[in-house]
Amino acid sequence: MNGTTLLKAMNGVDERFLAEASQPVPRNKGIRRRIVAAVSIAAAAVLMTTAVDAGYQLTHPGSVAHWLAGGSAQMLADKGLVLNEVYENAHYRVTAETLLSDGYMADLILTVEPLDPAEEQTFSGISESRPVLCYTDGGEVEGSGCSSGAGFSDATEERVTTQVYFMLEPLNPELPAADLTRDMEVRFEPHHKNGENPLEGIVIPVDLTPNVTLLTCKSEDGGIVCLSPFEMHSETIALDVPAPAGHSDIRLLRKNGIPLLVDHDSTLLHGLEPSGGWTYRGSDAAEKHMTSCIEFRELIDIDDFCGVKIGDTVYTAVNN
Repeated sequence: MNGTTLLKAMNGVDERFLAEASQPVPRNKGIRRRIVAAVSIAAAAVLMTTAVDAGYQLTHPGSVAHWLAGGSAQMLADKGLVLNEVYENAHYRVTAETLLSDGYMADLILTVEPLDPAEEQTFSGISESRPVLCYTDGGEVEGSGCSSGAGFSDATEERVTTQVYFMLEPLNPELPAADLTRDMEVRFEPHHKNGENPLEGIVIPVDLTPNVTLLTCKSEDGGIVCLSPFEMHSETIALDVPAPAGHSDIRLLRKNGIPLLVDHDSTLLHGLEPSGGWTYRGSDAAEKHMTSCIEFRELIDIDDFCGVKIGDTVYTAVNN
């Protein structure tokens, strides 16, 4: 892909997870568990369970904290954005912790663990499984791609947590946007032809209808920057965040209070650390097309913000 730059700053090891309170799931049936009811459903090859309590509490809070720091896990619970949906194949259990969508990008956080920790299974092969966004009644969603990272969730390596981003608006303007009115699911395919696929057979249904607010901000000269709780993007300017040794000139403007600086220096009192960022410029056929995005290391409460300032240019919210 011409003109694409990709920066991912995904480091750090979380503390040990709290022990999972749910009972072991039978391996020969698919079960959807809820506090108020339990309904058995048929499942072909894949065993599925869902557990969502009345308070939207995370089963694995460390999985979210590994990728989204600060009070992000509590914010997800407060806003009812916890999934706790569990899916299995013969060897692994995958918990969909949360799924965020702003209509432009989707952010899915998963926890992967072996069904039998006593077995000599390692997570070295998990990266061989590539998450793919597909229509339930058709093939892969064109242009969605994925950007993912994985890391150990605790010192004993009993669980692995991964964060996956899907593009709902393709980088290539010649491809159609994802049809959010259709049923979709995340499948796992091998990264390489004839390669291993430890998560084969696991299918995660997803609803990518926007569940968080996307704030559209405009400048006096017509430039547009969009801001959501987990990312910001623009199709008119490049959102370049310098390396850790550099200094960012991007500030998120609060309605009341000190602006939030987007910078790799997480020690800043009023700073927001990006987890990654990229800028894509189109090929010769669409040389004027550009999409630029920054993903956040911590969720923000979009209701607290009224715009963005990049350098000396102010982008004021028009839908807030």
